[in-house]
Amino acid sequence: MKDGNSLNKGSAGEKVALEELLKRGLVFLGSNVRIGHKEIDLIMDGSNAIHFIEVKSCFDRSNCGFGGPFSPLFRVDRTKRLRLLKAADSYLKSRKILKDAVFDIVLVNFDAGGKPCIEVIEDAFNAVTG
Repeated sequence: MKDGNSLNKGSAGEKVALEELLKRGLVFLGSNVRIGHKEIDLIMDGSNAIHFIEVKSCFDRSNCGFGGPFSPLFRVDRTKRLRLLKAADSYLKSRKILKDAVFDIVLVNFDAGGKPCIEVIEDAFNAVTG
């Protein structure tokens, strides 16, 4: 279970990610969507697919440089990806949505002054690669 500080950091990153994705033309469908014991950070509608987005935030650049050993990207491991795949499948089936699913990861790295650096990794994984 996340503590309050982690939740605040996570929600700050999710807000920044949402703003970026809206600028890119995606349509907001939901945030922190719970499906059973699984949660999807953001769900967005693109023109040809539904985007299921995992947001990872970091507030200490020295410990989480993009692509480095402590990058938020590495916190989306195989177990997390499989949970997201199952949750997305349940979401689409329960709503009878026939669009493809796309799994994106948004990395939000806040500098010491609180300014975010955003990296969007589109189609980061799929049902084949997990």
